[in-house]
Amino acid sequence: MGETKLGLGYNDIKLNNQESPNGSKALTTEQFVNLGFMKKVDKTFSFGFSLEYKQQDSKLEITDDGDNADATVITLQHDMKAKFLGATNAIRFKYGTVDAVGKYKDTTNIYGSFKQSFKFGNIKPSWSYIYKQTDYTTKDDRLSTVDGSNLYKNIATTSVKLGYQLVKTITLALEYKNKKQESNVQSYNYENNSQIISFTQMF
Repeated sequence: MGETKLGLGYNDIKLNNQESPNGSKALTTEQFVNLGFMKKVDKTFSFGFSLEYKQQDSKLEITDDGDNADATVITLQHDMKAKFLGATNAIRFKYGTVDAVGKYKDTTNIYGSFKQSFKFGNIKPSWSYIYKQTDYTTKDDRLSTVDGSNLYKNIATTSVKLGYQLVKTITLALEYKNKKQESNVQSYNYENNSQIISFTQMF
């Protein structure tokens, strides 16, 4: 038998260091409910599914009703986790739709990720790849796309991480991350690289 979980939640998303255009730090509030199922087949393999329904309320002022980001968001998620030849492999797929009040904010979203991690004593190397595709379902004539079609944004993120467990509850890690966005609007294309040092303590 598997495990079934029901979750309810509320998110209040704000800016920390600057005011938004309408004079408030609030950006978005979200209320959501999700239902998930997880099945552990044996010590090396497990899988699961979840469905989330979310109501999103944007606090930003707009000048065009087509930009109203208040929306209903529905996301279906599938997870798999397997241990093989000393590696822990985690795969996640998501498909979601955003039905917004503003026609220019309606999207379909596809997400896929793969993470592989190892453990050699206190050393924990890992790498991951994440791909997210966002397709806007209504053409925004205010944007000039190179192919004349609806706006899309594809983001690929690759990460390599090396962690070291100093003691049972403390881990030090060094991570290199590459993030690249491709779009049919030229000004939306970018690529950045980052190096991150993290210190994690478990309580």
